[in-house]
Amino acid sequence: MKLIFLDIDGVFNSEKYYVQRENFTVREEAKEFDPECVGYFNTIIAETDADIVVSSTWRRGDLNYLQDLFKEVGINGNVVGETAKLRWNCDYPGVSINRGTEIQHYYAAKHDFVHYDWKENDSELKSYVIIDDDGDMLYEQRNNFVQTSNLVGLTKKDAAKAVLILNKE
Repeated sequence: MKLIFLDIDGVFNSEKYYVQRENFTVREEAKEFDPECVGYFNTIIAETDADIVVSSTWRRGDLNYLQDLFKEVGINGNVVGETAKLRWNCDYPGVSINRGTEIQHYYAAKHDFVHYDWKENDSELKSYVIIDDDGDMLYEQRNNFVQTSNLVGLTKKDAAKAVLILNKE
């Protein structure tokens, strides 16, 4: 199994896209996706056959909604999960939980990313990549992180890096 932990804003949309897009004042979720960025993402899916775990603020607890939205905008790929919204459910005032922790928490029940033995458990998680425009990931996730720019979104170069990460043996 290969997983893509996926943000949406800053990956599928960007400042450049909003300037070019028609009807900028109308916010419809399907119009928030730049077809060029979607195309680059579909290249990742085609070359890796990875599944998608949504780590974006677009999480709603409804995988069917996300899968239907992705299908509507032309994203190929299977949404298999979403990370928990830990940053909003923290019981300690002033304590912020970053996205990297939410991603680590997602697989904590089955895998410990820090001490995971990739060779012993190769029948399960083979590789993962995090695609996000924010840099709030954990240090141990640095080699599996592709940071996009909110100015342009996912690029061809970003997609190529994600493919390399997911297809490494």
